Amino acid sequence: MLKDFIVYNGYMTSEFNPEVFYYEIELDEGENNLDFDYDATGKVSVYGNDFLTSGDNHIIIEVYDEEVSTYTFLVHKEKVLKAIEVTQENDDISIKDSFISDIKTPGIATLTFLIIILLYCIIFKRK
Repeated sequence: MLKDFIVYNGYMTSEFNPEVFYYEIELDEGENNLDFDYDATGKVSVYGNDFLTSGDNHIIIEVYDEEVSTYTFLVHKEKVLKAIEVTQENDDISIKDSFISDIKTPGIATLTFLIIILLYCIIFKRK
């Protein structure tokens, strides 16, 4: 049985408990395998921790002591947005909003001016 399990390059969605045999872990897309450490009561075999792909991966840890204990780790490997990418996306939105705003302002001013001229002509129309 595993007594303890620690993940160094990912995030476990729940705290480790030796009596729980299924866990989910979030991992950055740049990582090729899960970096972890454990304390076990018997011989340990690890399966599926090489060449993790984007999306869901399964890592199986079997502990052989008086009986076999099998722990399953669902490792979800995903791209984590960097601060620069998020800033660039926000800047793009601000530029777009500003551009649309700049287009609307002259259009409204022109329309208002034409309405004023039309009203002037109607009011002061010569007979």
